[in-house]
Amino acid sequence: MPTTLSRGQVAIIGVNTEDTGNPQRDFISFVLLAPITTGTVIFFTDRSWNGTVFSASGGLDAGDGTFTYTATGNLAAGTVITINQAQLTAAGMALDSDGDTIYVYQGTNANTPTVFLHAVELADGNNTFNGSLVNTGLVAGTSALAIGDDNIEYGGRTHNVNVADLFVRANDFHRWVHNDNSPQDGTVGLNAVTNAGTPDPAFTAPDAQLWVAASGGGEAIVTINLDGTYASGSLGYQLVQAFQNDANLFHPSDISLDTVHGKFFFVDSDA
Repeated sequence: MPTTLSRGQVAIIGVNTEDTGNPQRDFISFVLLAPITTGTVIFFTDRSWNGTVFSASGGLDAGDGTFTYTATGNLAAGTVITINQAQLTAAGMALDSDGDTIYVYQGTNANTPTVFLHAVELADGNNTFNGSLVNTGLVAGTSALAIGDDNIEYGGRTHNVNVADLFVRANDFHRWVHNDNSPQDGTVGLNAVTNAGTPDPAFTAPDAQLWVAASGGGEAIVTINLDGTYASGSLGYQLVQAFQNDANLFHPSDISLDTVHGKFFFVDSDA
């Protein structure tokens, strides 16, 4: 029997609106904070909500649409699922790098929400939720998130955290990494259409974590989790670009870790 979810049991943890270039990199990644069963349906839309109904797709809302996720098997809490560029396009969703709002909900159909699970607003240049939360039961900063940049990813840990606390943390923009000029790498997780792939061990403390000085526009520190439960430990997951475009940490060339005293140092080659 399909699972009926409640607010706090699904959280978006990554969005890219940068859909230019090759490959195109729009995506929405979300994590299940409760187990779900076969046939569970979750809707994701960037259509406008006026407090009563969603706007229609097309016309002035061209590029807005609704993606329907359907679980083809039982999935555990902690499973990360990613809706990729092709799947968003097929659903009529062209995420807007000038500002977009994504609502997550369940309902009798895509036009009739019965429970709103989460909402994320991004890419409009501010950290204020400007879209409507009227009659959604969602609260900005607690169950709805706003970040002004184009590409965003939750940068906090997902392991050793109470699920309810994790949902609250995922709605605090201070805990996210974000930028305007290059997509986040994200976690691939399961494919949102085929449900194929290796489930990401989001709730598992990694066996190892790599911190790498990146290169390219804006630079960054990239963190990579590794765990034996994910692709036998040979493939990184939850790749996060932190400190990108930070004027105080530009062109990092070295990272030193003091494992004895629990300290780390970033060295800027241009300093």
